[in-house]
Amino acid sequence: LYSYFYHYPLDVEKMQEAASILTGRHDFASFCGAGAQVKTTVRLVTGFLVERKGEMVCLQVSGRGFLYNMVRIIAGTLVKVGMGVYPPEHVEEILEARDRAASGPTIPARGLTLVGLEYEKELAPQIAGENRHWSYILNQEEVPGGGPAYLTILRCEESELAGLARRVIHQAYRNGAKEVRIA
Repeated sequence: LYSYFYHYPLDVEKMQEAASILTGRHDFASFCGAGAQVKTTVRLVTGFLVERKGEMVCLQVSGRGFLYNMVRIIAGTLVKVGMGVYPPEHVEEILEARDRAASGPTIPARGLTLVGLEYEKELAPQIAGENRHWSYILNQEEVPGGGPAYLTILRCEESELAGLARRVIHQAYRNGAKEVRIA
């Protein structure tokens, strides 16, 4: 009742290799179902594990938030990788496309189980993000005392700069910063 039955063998190692590409902060627009009403499709996936347990292939994904059908679409894409339809590195191309049509099918909901929710109790003093287009550090050490947050952009492609700055500044304000200084 709580699993998706797939008739063909899957290469779990290739699926894990592809899943590791999805770990980190990325624009997951290619993995967002139609009808999602969000300001941004950028999300942080903090962990992804693909493992075989007997006849079952289990996917465990953790993150700071998910888009509509995101995990189900990722699962469908990883099944395509496991079948050999896509090589693992194709997942990076799917991320880059920022187009739902580029990714795999949406796995039925019966295969998805919410294990738990965790909430942060304390503000992280630093948040870092990196992908092949940009790298940054957001220092929030002074925010709890009413001070500013400091955004240091280590590298960024020109076409990505406005979106990156907007997202990270918005996050700093949501975390309580009254001012954000950028370098």
